[in-house]
Amino acid sequence: MAKCISELKPEKTTDCALIIGSGASLDELPYIAISNLFQKSAYVIVMNDTWILPDIAYDFTINHHTVKDMPDWYIEKYQNHINENPWKHVHPVYDCNNPFRGITQYTGDFWQYNGYAVCETTNLYVDPLIYPDPSHLFVGGSILFDAIGLAHRLGCKNLFFMGVDGGKVNGNAYCEEYRKLWPQDEYYVVGHSHRTMASLLPFIEWAKPKGWTFTNLSQRMGNEWPISGENEKNAHTDRLSFRVIEHAPY
Repeated sequence: MAKCISELKPEKTTDCALIIGSGASLDELPYIAISNLFQKSAYVIVMNDTWILPDIAYDFTINHHTVKDMPDWYIEKYQNHINENPWKHVHPVYDCNNPFRGITQYTGDFWQYNGYAVCETTNLYVDPLIYPDPSHLFVGGSILFDAIGLAHRLGCKNLFFMGVDGGKVNGNAYCEEYRKLWPQDEYYVVGHSHRTMASLLPFIEWAKPKGWTFTNLSQRMGNEWPISGENEKNAHTDRLSFRVIEHAPY
């Protein structure tokens, strides 16, 4: 039976979290070694279906697409993973945190939350961070914000991103293992990446003066960028500390 996120208590003494997406940069990174290294002393949160990557280490997997309008084979695969991994999954009460989309229909032992939707032009944008509600997470138009909200709930303000590319890497939107599950869709590559970065950058501007740090481990240098204009590209690079990791240092 699902439990409210208010009952989730941090079990690690850390203010660091690694958030892992499904970007193609993972093909250029030793993500198994990195996730295992972080999990020793930090929280590791994977997003959407990134849990399918063989041997990836994580503490929680968060997904806000939870209404059963997906292919039968996927529903069975996902439900089985919930059953086999109790208290690893984190889902909203409503699909995509939107009551009009219906109540989450998966069952089993997972954490459940309500979401404060992002509104960049009002105080609601940051209210859940300033005035926390035990049953809510800070969320946005991208699952990345739900993951940031979960990290914040766990006491983390030093965030590391991996597989969060903001566009294509080496011509691909998803890493190789993820492409085996889902075909690439140009809409998500461009449209969703723009929406994610458009929300992320203002949040970073707000959060950095308040003690948050952001480091992107994704391999981005020399690859295609989804938005045009050198000014936009440079602004993004300035606000995230991009680190290209070619070989694991251990």
